[in-house]
Amino acid sequence: MVGMKHILDLALHVSNTNVIILSAPHRHDLIKDSCVNREVEVFNRKLRNRLKCLRKVELIEVPNERDLYTKHGQHLNSSGKEVMANKIALTIESVVKRRVDPISIKWYDAEEIDSQKHQDQTTQ
Repeated sequence: MVGMKHILDLALHVSNTNVIILSAPHRHDLIKDSCVNREVEVFNRKLRNRLKCLRKVELIEVPNERDLYTKHGQHLNSSGKEVMANKIALTIESVVKRRVDPISIKWYDAEEIDSQKHQDQTTQ
């Protein structure tokens, strides 16, 4: 699955960025047991399992309830968009409130820096 590879590459290579990923949506324009919907379920299950251990990545499940989709079944209706907007907002809020360990850097005052520069020049 090329899409899975690209998502995992992104998730593994971000170090100072939080990432929010949405699951693939169910297709209500197809029969419930269509091969496409089975593949969507398999893809989402694999995605969920692979992203579980990554701290900087959050997965938001797109709802599967039929009443949240338009008549043709491919897009979220206004209620579905509201549900998704709330899920995204709650996820962002939880990410922002998450405790982050600060990056510690040794503090040098001006005299130490000048001393270090002088020492480097005399050893060359």
